[in-house]
Amino acid sequence: MSNASGWGLTARLVSKHFGVLGNRISEAIANFDPETATEADRDRLAETLRETAQLLASSRAAFDKEHGDVVSLQNLIANDERATETLAQRLAAGTIAEATVTMFCDELEANKARLPQEVQEEADARAYMDELQKIVDALSKQLSEFDAQAKKAMQMLANA
Repeated sequence: MSNASGWGLTARLVSKHFGVLGNRISEAIANFDPETATEADRDRLAETLRETAQLLASSRAAFDKEHGDVVSLQNLIANDERATETLAQRLAAGTIAEATVTMFCDELEANKARLPQEVQEEADARAYMDELQKIVDALSKQLSEFDAQAKKAMQMLANA
């Protein structure tokens, strides 16, 4: 029984990001058959699961950072947009220099231009994290299936 179908994208994504480890993960998912696996196969799968779970934790931290960057930038833009009205009033009253207002507006526009890139980086980090979560789930399921098969075999031996 092969689990290779549907894992092509995952294999390419993981291989791209992890190189040799990615190849090992995709091979472990595709080639593991709980009905014919040995204890050594299970140990290799468990080790792959541990390594993938560590990568998942790192990817969650990276996503949290990217999400924080987006939220921070959005808040900065919102605050700066609210301040533009006050700056316009102060400029009209002559209490602030035009160069200062121009510099402020240029910075606001630069932040607005940077926002789509930050949002894309957040989306990429989320997609990466979600793929790793799917891999961890699949590896965990395979280990559970192996353990269930092993328990069933032990019960059959005990009954024999």
